[in-house]
Amino acid sequence: MDLLLAAMPPPAHKTLAAWATDRLRAEILSGRLAPGRRLYEQELASAMHISRTPIRDALRALEREHLVTIAPNHETVVTAHTAADVREIYQLRAVIEGLAVRLAIEVAPETVAGALFGIERRMAVALAAGEYDALIDLDLDFHDAILDGARNGRLVDAARRVHDQVRRYLSVPRQAPAPEEYRLSLAEHTALAEAVRDRQPDRAEALMRAHIIDRGEYIARVVGDHASPAGPGRTTDAARHQRYP
Repeated sequence: MDLLLAAMPPPAHKTLAAWATDRLRAEILSGRLAPGRRLYEQELASAMHISRTPIRDALRALEREHLVTIAPNHETVVTAHTAADVREIYQLRAVIEGLAVRLAIEVAPETVAGALFGIERRMAVALAAGEYDALIDLDLDFHDAILDGARNGRLVDAARRVHDQVRRYLSVPRQAPAPEEYRLSLAEHTALAEAVRDRQPDRAEALMRAHIIDRGEYIARVVGDHASPAGPGRTTDAARHQRYP
């Protein structure tokens, strides 16, 4: 197998199934295991130097996370991106992070605003240099700073689970960067930082929700344009929508 699945040995404190789940999840989220790719238990077991039993358990766990699809005949594939999936994830993300920015303003607005403006300045530098991969990573840092500022452990846990799925779709803007999208996104981040600084929870929550929904629509549109043929348990969404920033 052309993957570095066995690059890290299993840690003593984890079961083989948990370790295999983590490794396979990382490969899927990074895009190295691409949507639509068939997964074979024996091939994965050989690559990771473990038996098929923990691989089987890992694939079942990843199916519960909607990262793989297991057909009735046990054929397993990496679940394909669909426009509908993107919209569902980003709708959920919008609600969670809208609440997070409201809580951050209530708890520590000055600290959070300072962190956001610092990241926003670095985003502007990355955009000017055309460093789009760095810009995407800074975008994640910006949203993480808001989640950390909310100081609500359960909310953060929920957001992290959603972010694990969001990371699957980050390969879309990485593979097809759109400078205008990034410029509009940067302006939205600036407005969010200003709303936190000015202690405007209603405005900040509305801005956050709109920002995430719009970003999700952009990615859903690109995914819809490049939808894979349907496979086991997979559908395509050919609907076209107006352009969003």
